[in-house]
Amino acid sequence: MQKEIIKKISFYLYNYNNIDDLISERRTNIIDAIDVTNRAWLKSKISKGNTLEDQIIKLNNDSLILEYKRWQVFIKKVLAFLYKHSPITHKFLVLKYFKKFKDEDILKSLKIDSKALISIKSIY
Repeated sequence: MQKEIIKKISFYLYNYNNIDDLISERRTNIIDAIDVTNRAWLKSKISKGNTLEDQIIKLNNDSLILEYKRWQVFIKKVLAFLYKHSPITHKFLVLKYFKKFKDEDILKSLKIDSKALISIKSIY
C-alpha cells in the first residue's frame, strides 16, 4: 500500500475514539469562519450571502466531516467483522490503536511470540 494510505488508516485507527471530537472541532471552526450578522442577512435577501441556512448547508456538506463519519462507520464494521472471524487480529488492533500498548505488552497480552506479531503487523 502507498505510504499516504497507511498514514491515513493509522491516523483514523489511533483517533477512532476521538472522531466525534474532531467533528465537533471542525463544526466550531466552520461556524466561527462564517459571518452571520444582520448585514449579511440583509445582503442575502438581494444576493447569495451567509445566512443561517447557508451555514447549516456548509456544515452538512463539509467534506472533512463526511470523511470522518465514513471512516468511523468503516472502522466499526471492520472491527465487528474481525471480532467474529479473526479474534486475535481484532484484539491486536484494539490493543495497539485504542489502548496504545507497546509491542512487548501486546505480546504478553495476546500470549504469542514475536514472529506471530510480525505476521499480524505485516497484514495491518
